[in-house]
Amino acid sequence: MTDPQHLPEPPQGGDRTSHLARDDGNSFTQLASRVAALSLAALRLKEGMFSLQLHMRSNAAAADELADHLVEAEVEPRFIAQTQDVARAFRDVASGAGGMVSAADATATDAATFRANHQHEYGGIYEAVRASSVRQAKPGFYRTD
Repeated sequence: MTDPQHLPEPPQGGDRTSHLARDDGNSFTQLASRVAALSLAALRLKEGMFSLQLHMRSNAAAADELADHLVEAEVEPRFIAQTQDVARAFRDVASGAGGMVSAADATATDAATFRANHQHEYGGIYEAVRASSVRQAKPGFYRTD
């Protein structure tokens, strides 16, 4: 049996939902908000990395073109090699950005799926608790695991 001294105080002043606003970080709305923020951040990261990828590909192409012009101009081979190294580095960054695009896309998709599943599984419970005039047990009280 739980010690009554450790139970939260009952709602005061007729506010039957004040216990839902506890700042324990695990409420239905807090979790949904965090997952939505994660999804938005992942989508912004995806956009930024995609933009970086395009920019680096463009820079690599420009460096390759410059290296070709240096060959035509019969510039010292070490400068041509350095320019080709720069182009290769740009391609490496573009490749890494592409990996980040994929990871951010997967994160956004997983977050959206989690949010939908969370809403489906717990949304009805949350609404029922909010509509009830009876104080509900704290989250996790009925856990069976």
